Amino acid sequence: GPDSARAGAMTLERAAEAPVAVLLPTRNGAGTLGEVLEALRRQTCRCDFDVVAIDTDSTDGTRELLERHGVRTRQIQRDEFGHGRTRNDLAEMVPRARYLVYLSQDATPVGPWLEALLDAVTTGPEVAGAFSRQAPRPGANPLVARRMLEEWPQVGGADRIEKRLAPVCGAAIDHELAHFANTSSCVRRDVWSEIPFPDVPFAEDVAWACLVLAAGYRLVYEPRSVVLHSHGGSAWRQL
Repeated sequence: GPDSARAGAMTLERAAEAPVAVLLPTRNGAGTLGEVLEALRRQTCRCDFDVVAIDTDSTDGTRELLERHGVRTRQIQRDEFGHGRTRNDLAEMVPRARYLVYLSQDATPVGPWLEALLDAVTTGPEVAGAFSRQAPRPGANPLVARRMLEEWPQVGGADRIEKRLAPVCGAAIDHELAHFANTSSCVRRDVWSEIPFPDVPFAEDVAWACLVLAAGYRLVYEPRSVVLHSHGGSAWRQL
């Protein structure tokens, strides 16, 4: 519980032993990755956690940055990467981790990010996974920031949402129900072992959400777990 929380450890030596693992797929992420790794070092958690990465052919110093922070890293080429496949490979790197925490290289944890994610996933065995609230970065495109905070309740909304497939014949999984974000998420390993991420070109998190909901599990949007994450660009690009 909170009284026993202590500083989490990013340890190379214990990467196969800690019950929680933060899993980073990276590629040319040096612009934000240092900030993300420093934020991970400041996290407190009820148990030790490890950080591992799979880097896809970076050329901007990302690999060296991971090395300086002691992150165990596997290198792959671009033709080996897959949104679902690579996340499954990350889970295989930490065979004893009971909770798989996926984090994007440009999503910076804020406050008790990890503890809140674990709280959400450990509320019961029927919860397959939880995902975080995304707050716009300082200087974010105002259009994007407004939409995140006001129009997308499962991105920047302040209310906790628990989702399950209605137990009625013919119940459908629509986009709102299926929304799940590996930008920052926590997945129970026993559920992942039963239902790994599909090997799809894009949106492996949503495809996985459809499968686990159909299998009778629940998903949680946990706004107490927060990351800074937003993309820039013109209004036309956002449209």
